[in-house]
Amino acid sequence: MIKKKWEKEFVKTKDVWQCNDYLNAWIKFYRKGHLAVAMADQTKARPSMANKTNSALPVNTLPELNIDIDSFQVAVKSIKEPMYEGIWTNGTYNVGIQKVKDEYIGFVVSSTNAQWKAGQIKFSFPSEKSSAKKSVYYMGNHSLAENQFAPCELIG
Repeated sequence: MIKKKWEKEFVKTKDVWQCNDYLNAWIKFYRKGHLAVAMADQTKARPSMANKTNSALPVNTLPELNIDIDSFQVAVKSIKEPMYEGIWTNGTYNVGIQKVKDEYIGFVVSSTNAQWKAGQIKFSFPSEKSSAKKSVYYMGNHSLAENQFAPCELIG
C-alpha cells in the first residue's frame, strides 16, 4: 500500500529537484535523521523558484545575526555536552547556531556558495520551551523554503 502511494508520487515528478524532495520524504518514512539525498551542486537554484511568489531575496536584504563570529568560534570550543549551539558543517556551509531568547538562530560562518556571506541567517527554529512551532529555512538561492519542518530533534 505504501509502495503504491510513493510510486504515484514519483510518476508525477517534473524535474530533478522535485524528485529530490520526494526521495527525501520517502527516506524519512524509514529512518528519520539517518539518511538524506542532496543535489551534488547545491549552488544552483531550482528553475521553478523564479516563477513563484516565494522568490529569492537579494543578498543585502537577508536577515543577519549581530554576532562576533570569531568570539563565537572560541566560545563553542568549551562546549562539552552535545547540544544545538555550536558550529555545524554540511560540506557547503559552516553554520553557527546560537540560542536567542526562545529560538535557535543558524547563521553562516563560512560557505562555498558565493551567494552567502558570514553572519547571514540561514535558518531558525523554536527552542524546546517555546510555544512557537514554526521553523524558517533559506535555500541556497536565498528563497524561503516552502515546506514546514518538523520540530528539530538532537540525535546522539
